[in-house]
Amino acid sequence: MPRPLSAPRPGFTLVELLVVLGVIAVLLAVLLPALQAARRQADRLKCMSNLRQHGASVALYASDNRGFWPPQNHAWTAAGGGGARSRRWHDYLGRYLVGGVGVRVGGVTRTGEVNAEGTGDPSREPQIWSDEIRRGNNALWGCPSWRRATFFGPFLMLDGALNPGYAWNRFPFAPRDLRAAGMVDVNKQTVVGGQPIAAGLYAKGTQYARPSERGLIVESVTGVLGLAMPAGGAWRYRPEGATAFPIRPDGVTFSIDFDRHGKRPSANGPDAQSLNLLFCDGHVAAVSARQAWFALRFR
Repeated sequence: MPRPLSAPRPGFTLVELLVVLGVIAVLLAVLLPALQAARRQADRLKCMSNLRQHGASVALYASDNRGFWPPQNHAWTAAGGGGARSRRWHDYLGRYLVGGVGVRVGGVTRTGEVNAEGTGDPSREPQIWSDEIRRGNNALWGCPSWRRATFFGPFLMLDGALNPGYAWNRFPFAPRDLRAAGMVDVNKQTVVGGQPIAAGLYAKGTQYARPSERGLIVESVTGVLGLAMPAGGAWRYRPEGATAFPIRPDGVTFSIDFDRHGKRPSANGPDAQSLNLLFCDGHVAAVSARQAWFALRFR
């Protein structure tokens, strides 16, 4: 007896398949902004945790150095015609933030020191921030939203080895740090290679007045805080005034990275709480560029 033919299996029609794809597309359109917002919030929280570790490292540095905090930049001339040298604030804090990572210097592995010989030594330059440090999971280079790209004036600088994405407040006595000629008095000016370098000031932590209001480490597109003062002593981006807010931080006249954690990928406004700031008392807060400017300058 012949076997009966099986009934044909039902399948999706083209219309049904298109409907399913349309529903999936709508769900993605609805969920994707929420997922992106959740990721931005997670990145901001991780960055805030990193900044708290920076604050702890400042306390450890002070404990090892009679209460003094690191300078923004220390410049000197190497003995024996070795040329200009400099160590920045993150070099001093590096030993507390990267742990026991070893860096090769002159055939010798140094553990716990970062940029020990100072920037400017050609044989040392490639090892200032080794890939093990810069690409590793550490608080110093730890902001997940830091794009490592900087407009330094009109020039685009990519992945600068001296810029971990944070800047040190080099105005510990602001606003009482201006000379009559409009120059910044808090930085000791040093001429290196024909160029003036703001060498910074070794100040004790107790000298930073109003610590709960004064910013110490801010998210920045350069490792050296850029808040340019033109001739005449008027600060360009004072909290209240007619000066137009910059379209993007340029690393020279205004380096505060107001596009770091904003809702928009770029051109966040001066009042958008789009960056993190470590205050001198150790607490971290999400602030706007205007709030950060005031905490750094009190003007």
